[in-house]
Amino acid sequence: MGPPSGPSSPHTFSTRARDPGYYLDGSVSETHRLGPRPRQPAAAGPGGDRPLRQVSTQTQTATTAMLRNLPCGLTRKALIWTLNNKGFAGLYDFVYVPIDCESGLCMGFAFVNLTSAEHVQYLKEAFDGHSRWSTRLRACPKVCSVTLSKTQGLAANIERYRNSPVLGDQVPESFKPALFVGGRQVSFPEPVRRSRLPVRAHGQ
Repeated sequence: MGPPSGPSSPHTFSTRARDPGYYLDGSVSETHRLGPRPRQPAAAGPGGDRPLRQVSTQTQTATTAMLRNLPCGLTRKALIWTLNNKGFAGLYDFVYVPIDCESGLCMGFAFVNLTSAEHVQYLKEAFDGHSRWSTRLRACPKVCSVTLSKTQGLAANIERYRNSPVLGDQVPESFKPALFVGGRQVSFPEPVRRSRLPVRAHGQ
């Protein structure tokens, strides 16, 4: 199993990752690779999220995962570091950690779009039960769980957020959704219309 390959420019937007071993700092991982195929997905996530086990047809095409029960101190940078450290460098093209703008804290969940539906199963295997975050967050007792996001696919996520207040000029860049091509962050497409709504907290 491996992601699609082919030439890509960091300035040209693409919905497919190009380099599975490419890290954001420019290094190439030779040791952090995806592990064995995941076990049978665990049952239901909380709320209205669709558990992977109960949507076998959808999991064949779903690429967007929702990570729940995250530490309130988690940042987008820390989640990206964890993804890369677990072997997912180059295998995702969208990451969003909703942040409450008043407190500056993570709202406890995040969204990751993978470049292949098969990678979603690996993500679930890697993050279900995960609780070892960065050194700063190591004492946090929260245990991560993974379900499918209600918004599925890179194009749908772009459409959802490109006109959102979360991409406004007044929002810190680290609070915003991020797009990636081959491990490199690229600019979000320009909004079709500029939202003027106030920003307090951003979620899905």
